[in-house]
Amino acid sequence: MARRFPGKWPEEDADDPGDMALRSVGNIARSMVDPAAPPRRKPRFRERHLAPPHPERPASQPPVTPARAATASRATQRTVAAPRVTVEQALYAGIFLAALLLRIWDLGSRAMHGDESVHAWLAWNLFTGAGYQYDPVYHGPLQFPVTALFYFLFGVSNTSARLMAALFGTGLVLLPWFLRPYMGRAAAIVAAGFLAISPAFVYVSRLERDDIFSCFFALAIAIGILGYFQTRQARYVYLIGASLALSLAAMENTYITAFIFGSFLLIVFLSEALGKRLGAQLTDFWRKTGSLYRIDGVVATGIVAALVLGFALCVGTGKPILLLLLIATLLLGMVSRYVVLCQSPGESQYTDDARRVGRVTWLNTATIVVAILILAYSTFGSNLRGVWDFTQPFFDFSGHTCAGNSIVIFGIHLPFNPCRKDIVGGLFYWLSQQRVARGGQPWFYYGFLFALYEQIALLFGVGGILWFLRKPTFFTTLLTYWAILGFGIYSWAGEKFPWLIIHSLLPFTLLAAMFVVELLQLRRSIAYAAGAVLLLLLALEVHSMTELNYVNGADPVEMMVYVQSSPDTPKVAQSILTLSNKVTSGKDLHVTVDSLDTWPFAWYLRDMPNVAYPAPSQLLQRPYITNPVILVDQSDQPSIYPRIAKTYTGHIYRLRWWFPEDYKGLTWSSAWRDAINPQYWSVIWRWMIDRRPFGPKGGVWFYYYVKNGLASPY
Repeated sequence: MARRFPGKWPEEDADDPGDMALRSVGNIARSMVDPAAPPRRKPRFRERHLAPPHPERPASQPPVTPARAATASRATQRTVAAPRVTVEQALYAGIFLAALLLRIWDLGSRAMHGDESVHAWLAWNLFTGAGYQYDPVYHGPLQFPVTALFYFLFGVSNTSARLMAALFGTGLVLLPWFLRPYMGRAAAIVAAGFLAISPAFVYVSRLERDDIFSCFFALAIAIGILGYFQTRQARYVYLIGASLALSLAAMENTYITAFIFGSFLLIVFLSEALGKRLGAQLTDFWRKTGSLYRIDGVVATGIVAALVLGFALCVGTGKPILLLLLIATLLLGMVSRYVVLCQSPGESQYTDDARRVGRVTWLNTATIVVAILILAYSTFGSNLRGVWDFTQPFFDFSGHTCAGNSIVIFGIHLPFNPCRKDIVGGLFYWLSQQRVARGGQPWFYYGFLFALYEQIALLFGVGGILWFLRKPTFFTTLLTYWAILGFGIYSWAGEKFPWLIIHSLLPFTLLAAMFVVELLQLRRSIAYAAGAVLLLLLALEVHSMTELNYVNGADPVEMMVYVQSSPDTPKVAQSILTLSNKVTSGKDLHVTVDSLDTWPFAWYLRDMPNVAYPAPSQLLQRPYITNPVILVDQSDQPSIYPRIAKTYTGHIYRLRWWFPEDYKGLTWSSAWRDAINPQYWSVIWRWMIDRRPFGPKGGVWFYYYVKNGLASPY
């Protein structure tokens, strides 16, 4: 019999150690009863091997049959200990529930934004059997079949239309769980908490747009890249391919995401290739700038001086090209320096890992990508034109396109056709919109939004970039590259809107979480100071999150609320539906809606079959001018009013409105005057605390006319 404990059994008991254990227990029991009693003698051989008498079974106990024994055995097997829940898992569960509640609470009450109403209406067409045709104007096709499914499950409403965004926004909060090996368990939990209560992330997660989807998939791509280089497992390659395809099916800004990650990996591979070719020479070059964890003071001073000079030239000439080239060079040097200094001369760790991806893995990944893109863009095979548009040529050399703008980048005309409504057409269309610059926002627009809403990401994120330059890892290098390059690209791009902030906000938030944990681990005075600042900014962000999402969600006193449909629009739509029910006992009332005011009324009046949306030039024609209800844009009202003044009663309402845009006129001299003006800071403080507007809000108005004798429109 094998021994389970060290030491030797007594020789006389070597044949039966189990009997010795029982005898020892008996001696101990006897000594407890009578301490003076001598130990019991050792039983003789015959006594030890004598079969014990069979104990009598109580009369009331039934005999143990094989069936009863099997039942008892199964009952024992079913008794499984409850799974243990760690503190970490409990924290993630609490953050997840809080994030879900923040995103679905009162989700449908806010008036549908113009973009939201288009997306919801297109999904409703698919749900009702009218089909769907991909159009890059309204971004990728991914959300429409999913939203149509939610209509089927939960009914057609504002809430079900926004549900997909809310669920993706909640899922994004959990993704830091997979970053624990790279940022640490504490930092991952902090990052999840920051994402859960971020004013911008909560707002965009409650907005039926594609930005939160592509942001989710961007972080999934980063997880795939990190996971593969750590484990070399093929599943991470599949994750990268699937996330990239799904992101492209969600929104065309995926090309920016692919450029950021692709250029980062390209720099890594090129640095290893140069290191292998040059050997110790490249290593010695980077070592002259300092060690991996310390940058030489002279080099750091030179970098700061170059940035200041580039910024001054940008301000003086109005041309940012020199500053952009300088920042790009510094990013390239940062990545190359880390790759070279963290490896021995001649090594190519990341290149070798990439070469280990087998042909089967590449083939499977390509199959995943192609399958997702074909299914999404063809709407599950019902619209093959979405995969390849045979009705439009690939090239357009005329420069006069149906989209109204040709593609011009850095003054170079690219002869691609932006009128194609397929996978490549999405890229061509949005490149053509670069010159349009919808929104007309200045280059510092996202910096302004960061300062007003995301103080934690701004302060601790920038601090994290500087901190991790002196103690870099592959993950922090990737985050720094992603944060700076992403912020620069979105600030340079012609089209700027508040919901696009989350694409550069994400890496800044992750860096901020890591930096906060680093600060809290320093000496007590620094940790206390950092904790106090963090608590203050957390209180400010929670206040902003509450005001933005639950108090002023449709009021452009918030800068994040842009070209938002006013609360007047659902009220007028409900009035029309009520009037139709009174007049026609249903939804058959004839209504004229000026095409300039189509959205969001096409969504709100979707169930009314007799609603027409004529162009302004057709408003004076029959039957549009004689319909019982007429909605006309403020710009067209003077031409139509003389025809209906005596027979219709009307009132003016606000269609859309937006945040005061006085900041567009800021210059460096005016910005400096404002910075040293206490009254200017008092205006910002009053906005932060009481949400007092900076100035008069911009807006577009419409008139609601009802034929006399039907009902009053107000």
